[in-house]
Amino acid sequence: SHGITATPERAAAVIDMLKTKNVEYVDAQSGQTKKRNVSFVSDLWPLCDFCFVAPVNFDREDKFVKKNWKEDSAAVMRGVTERLSALNDFSAASQKAAIDPWCEAEGVKPWNAWRVALVGTGKGPDMYELSAFLGKEETLRRIQFAIDTLS
Repeated sequence: SHGITATPERAAAVIDMLKTKNVEYVDAQSGQTKKRNVSFVSDLWPLCDFCFVAPVNFDREDKFVKKNWKEDSAAVMRGVTERLSALNDFSAASQKAAIDPWCEAEGVKPWNAWRVALVGTGKGPDMYELSAFLGKEETLRRIQFAIDTLS
């Protein structure tokens, strides 16, 4: 089964995140952050399913996937995994410190391909925050799965 192991810390983080009635998300079509009123617990699942279940396939016709997984995405994501693999501290700040200078030096923008790898489509929080939440092993596994599946 693909996904992350539930821990009290992860459960608490998700509960804290979901306590607010308005859940922010990025609309894949417009790229704009929108607020969506959540009235029922069942409304939450489509907004955060990726926190618990890894992509098992990718919809190559999905506009976000088509636009953001390009010919060079596998190579760029290998560069991301190389840097993430070297980290002992997998916090969002540590990832940012490792990835941002590399992106600037290489002129690459891996974030949308990274989102495809971790989420499978154009939704979800900041990639560093999501990767920190998922953990190093799960983040690297999802990226490798995307490279193997989409390339």
